[in-house]
Amino acid sequence: MIVLALALSALATIAVQAIAIVTLPPADYGLFAAAYLVSGLFCSFGLSIVCEPWSRGGRREAWPSVGAAAGALALLSVPASAAIAVFLGDAIAAVAITIAVAATTYRFCGRFHFAAVGAQRWVIPADAAALAVTVGSWAALAPHVDALAAVALAWASGSVASALLMPRPATPTIRRSRHWTAVHRRDIRSLLADSTLLDLSAIALPLGLAPLLGPSDFGLYRALSSLAVPVRLVLLPIRPLVGGRPATWHVTVRALTAIGASAIALGLTAGACLAAISAGGLFSGSTLFDAASRYGLLISVYIAVTFVGTYFYMVSRAHASGRALLVLRLVQLISAVAFQLIGLALTGLTGALVGATLAAAVQAVSVVGAAWRSRAAVAGRVLEPVT
Repeated sequence: MIVLALALSALATIAVQAIAIVTLPPADYGLFAAAYLVSGLFCSFGLSIVCEPWSRGGRREAWPSVGAAAGALALLSVPASAAIAVFLGDAIAAVAITIAVAATTYRFCGRFHFAAVGAQRWVIPADAAALAVTVGSWAALAPHVDALAAVALAWASGSVASALLMPRPATPTIRRSRHWTAVHRRDIRSLLADSTLLDLSAIALPLGLAPLLGPSDFGLYRALSSLAVPVRLVLLPIRPLVGGRPATWHVTVRALTAIGASAIALGLTAGACLAAISAGGLFSGSTLFDAASRYGLLISVYIAVTFVGTYFYMVSRAHASGRALLVLRLVQLISAVAFQLIGLALTGLTGALVGATLAAAVQAVSVVGAAWRSRAAVAGRVLEPVT
């Protein structure tokens, strides 16, 4: 049952990006990627304001209260996503993107909650609906509407279908939102400070580079992150479980060896698959795939270091102090800005891609180093797993 839930969640998460990357030309993919970054921003807010404050050992409210907080955050996403969506130049795509971001935010928080409490009866149907409706609606719409609109409508349809299958929450109100933030203020403050720094490097920086690169090069630039599908495939569904383990569990020699070997295997596999797809001409009509195949080695390295960095970032979010999180995020922000801007100035798109890979490597080294150095201190205060 758990394996099925993990597989469905991973496939549902990457379905929209996978469809977009194999059907959209670089310029359209660049526009889609900008909108998808907004969704990532609000899912990040969901982790810092709703999911992780709830899971860090404080008050453990039932779903109606958690769902109300998630719903309020989803409503807040509407003006932000609408402001980005208007630049798509397609009214249908703009409306669909706005709905998709809100529904994705709510669904993301709901899935985290039910996975953490082991309620797979709510997780599996919602994930299955997201996957089936996304793929099915895209297949039905693609022959009749513009490619970008088809992707946007498929994303919105799958996210809404999944959200509707979750239990009904309490109605989001200003009073409930104030109560939530008051109860979880301490955790929200530290987690939101950390995620804000992360979002500056992972979301604000790419959006800032968009006008400098132009739609086509920006599409290729974001393809580096989008092609890190194996990382999302493996790690996103197990985030509640990773955070629930004692901190010392992740920093043994055995665990570090297994994580490193998994990272290398994923990187090599992704690079080999990209090379095989390009050589076989499977997506020869997609200039995005054709162009991205030139960066196969870079993509392999990026995926490997991103796996390590993402895994230990999840560990730090669950157990590290607010000060430690702040230091780690500052290191990542400074390295991301410096490497990518210098690379862009020196050699354009290729430099920006190399800079993004170097920044991901710095993040991986810093979070692993922090976890390893703190192992002795952590051993004296082992945290119980969240059940």
